[in-house]
Amino acid sequence: MPITEDATKSFPDSGIELSSIVSLAPGLFVASLIAALAFGFLMEQQIARIFQIKKLKVASGLKWLDFRLPDLFVWTTLFSMLFSIESFGNKNLQMASTNILIISAVAMFFQGMVVIEFAQRAFKFGPFTRMVTYLLVFLQLSPLVAFMGLVDFWIDFRSAMRRRIQNKSNTN
Repeated sequence: MPITEDATKSFPDSGIELSSIVSLAPGLFVASLIAALAFGFLMEQQIARIFQIKKLKVASGLKWLDFRLPDLFVWTTLFSMLFSIESFGNKNLQMASTNILIISAVAMFFQGMVVIEFAQRAFKFGPFTRMVTYLLVFLQLSPLVAFMGLVDFWIDFRSAMRRRIQNKSNTN
């Protein structure tokens, strides 16, 4: 198989097998679908404006700055992290947990991106700073942003920023 040959050439000491790659395919496939759907939702207004498409107003329109994953999702992510690291003698459980973790990482990345976007708007970043921030995020800091999305469950960065902004405006 060309995939295993390329993987063996690229990483000769790792012992990557085709079964390892194939077992991660469902998680990678679903994660790419989630990422494409989220990107489509994010770009919806801009595309409608560019092509002058009349949009229907929906009462339950998404407010991206308020996006927060449910508690059950966060706990599922944590348990899938545990079971993907430690197999407990069950390789199927480990592979399923790894696939769930891949999907969860994409969702946590989007929650982390919402926190970054909220901070950029709250602290009034300029266009150049926003562009540099997004370049850094997409080229280097994606795992850190996904981790920030997970930590946001406990720390709630947006509420802390709202309080800080309100305190500043009250003192002025």
